[in-house]
Amino acid sequence: MSSLVIRSELAERLRQVAKAHDQPVENFLETLLDNARLPKPRVTLADLGKAAKQANLRGGASDLADRSREIIEEEYERRAARWMNEEPNNTDA
Repeated sequence: MSSLVIRSELAERLRQVAKAHDQPVENFLETLLDNARLPKPRVTLADLGKAAKQANLRGGASDLADRSREIIEEEYERRAARWMNEEPNNTDA
């Protein structure tokens, strides 16, 4: 068991509201806490940038968009070569 010191006006308000809900104060407070929703933390882009800087993360220049056609063609060629080298499924057996 633990003690919590609150202002007498607040204690009286808690007693009144708990009584209106036909509950002891402790049960009423527990119900309030069980139904309370914690706010979601707001993370801004600035926060992410600051964290990345502190972690010494650096994003280099990327040519991914410029090379997208080349990458797709190379990937297609690689997969096509693999498909051609695979043995076909023998369904006659």
